[in-house]
Amino acid sequence: MTETLERQLQDAAANGDLSRCMRLVAAGVDASAGGSWALVRAAQGGHLEVCRLLLENGANADDRESWALSLAASSGRFAACRLLIAHGAKPTHVSNYIRHQALSAMTAADADVAEAFFPDHDREWVVAAAITAGNQILADGFRGLGRTPRSVPPAS
Repeated sequence: MTETLERQLQDAAANGDLSRCMRLVAAGVDASAGGSWALVRAAQGGHLEVCRLLLENGANADDRESWALSLAASSGRFAACRLLIAHGAKPTHVSNYIRHQALSAMTAADADVAEAFFPDHDREWVVAAAITAGNQILADGFRGLGRTPRSVPPAS
């Protein structure tokens, strides 16, 4: 019975069904069950309110080596990435491939996520990596935040 309810929570989280998730959590379904799999599915779908509910009720943002963060990043769900990082997900657990892939999809508003994904590199390196990934928008976003590195030419 418990396994069925946990599966229902995972499915509701994947679909972004906040009211159903709330009912299941209120009924005692463990938000961290199965390695916080419901959180992984909610993050991948970018369902922020569901993610918040699960995190507030015991889901671990860094469970499964930050798999929720990895899937959110690879799905372009950077608001979910921000939320997960704020709750303890470690960007360094995300593979380099996914972190670099995410750089190509980030917007100027995602500059903080880009920096979090590459904590061992300075901003100049992150901007250069964004440009290499074909993302001038992110590089311009750093410029807009007063983070203009010397090695990046001004936007035209």
